[in-house]
Amino acid sequence: MWTDDNLIYGTRPVLDLKKPNAIMVELRVVIWEAKDMEPKDEISMTNDMYIVVILQGINEKGNPEEFVKKTDIHFFAPDGRGSFNFRIKFEFDCLALRNPRLKFQAYDYDTLRKHDNIGEYTMSLTKMCKKIENGSTQVSNP
Repeated sequence: MWTDDNLIYGTRPVLDLKKPNAIMVELRVVIWEAKDMEPKDEISMTNDMYIVVILQGINEKGNPEEFVKKTDIHFFAPDGRGSFNFRIKFEFDCLALRNPRLKFQAYDYDTLRKHDNIGEYTMSLTKMCKKIENGSTQVSNP
């Protein structure tokens, strides 16, 4: 089937289909302390604790993408508590990373064995990115 679209060009505006500009975001995470962590060292009943923070999402090509950062190790953390005062900064494009999540994983550092996973928590950053897309310049506590 063939149609003549010459009549439409003068009456409708042409749609701009170019890719939207990137919205670069700087996400700052401060880890102060960890509480109620189960001790993994059986002898001392303490943890040599460190935290892994992972920014996860799906990139423009549909592939999973991760940015990983780690804190320093808090040796001999008693009573399941670890103090860090550690600052982590992630920079990413809010439009390009779909379904962004921030995952926190706590580990007990072992020199001779595999590091023990103590706990894990995942938080969605989708609402924060929506606020930024709608024009907010600063968003706290997503």
